[in-house]
Amino acid sequence: MGSSRRVNKERTRARLIEATLELLRTEGRSSLTTGRVAQQAGVAQPTFYVHFGQMDEALEGAAEAMVHRLMERLELVPNAPAVSGASAMSSDSAAASASVSGGASVSSNSLNADPMRCTIARLVGALLSEPQLAEVFLRHRRDSASPLGRESRVLTRYIERQVVSALKVVGSAPAQSSPELHAELIVGMALAVVEGSLDQRITDLDVAIDVVARSAERAVGAADVPANPVRSAL
Repeated sequence: MGSSRRVNKERTRARLIEATLELLRTEGRSSLTTGRVAQQAGVAQPTFYVHFGQMDEALEGAAEAMVHRLMERLELVPNAPAVSGASAMSSDSAAASASVSGGASVSSNSLNADPMRCTIARLVGALLSEPQLAEVFLRHRRDSASPLGRESRVLTRYIERQVVSALKVVGSAPAQSSPELHAELIVGMALAVVEGSLDQRITDLDVAIDVVARSAERAVGAADVPANPVRSAL
């Protein structure tokens, strides 16, 4: 009996968090009230206060859930609590199957390329495997005064560390002297690809990823990078 009640309570909390994220995505932060979130979740307003003392607590819970779910896609936090209870997929399958309504997708070819291109493809594919959460992340990641911004920085720093690792494999002198700066700029370009795909301005992700990878390689002065069939066709 107690176990069933606990499960139901966890499910209701997850619904409130998911409702918060959905309202953030569709109506913006100004739409967040306890009554509106409760209505979106399909529960009575007093039920909201069973799980959260105030709206800011729900916002913080939503921010943590968003980042944990996206980190699952990047295989940083296995078994993290998912927003809707869906199981995590590997970064290979996430990137290979990522798609948006406009039909853009990351092909498996992008995951069998040089380290830099592979890292960028995994990042783009992982975020696009959760397009609604990616929209919230991109929209609020610079909001330093919000839990969304603070949690998003955790995700951004993790992504940048992955790029730094790829830069070390490339092994060029410029990349070794200022890897964090190079990583920040490369991640910025990769996130622009994600945003363009979500907006359906970018429909060929392979080509877009290739452009970012080539720009990164030129910036760090990479030499003898393995050839890629998409790159050679451009």
